Amino acid sequence: MSFDKLDRTTQYIVNAKTRASALLHEKEPKLTALEKALWLKLKRGQHTSGLKRGRSGDRFGA
Repeated sequence: MSFDKLDRTTQYIVNAKTRASALLHEKEPKLTALEKALWLKLKRGQHTSGLKRGRSGDRFGA
């Protein structure tokens, strides 16, 4: 993925997801707050795609 087209915030999120995924099987990894939140979501089996889905499956639960 090329970071030339992404802003700095998006770069942080992509990097945090990558690091959280890489350390998924560690017991207590040292992570930043963002990495830890993503790591916990991955551990619980939740999605980290950024889209929220309602019960009917449509975007943003509308």
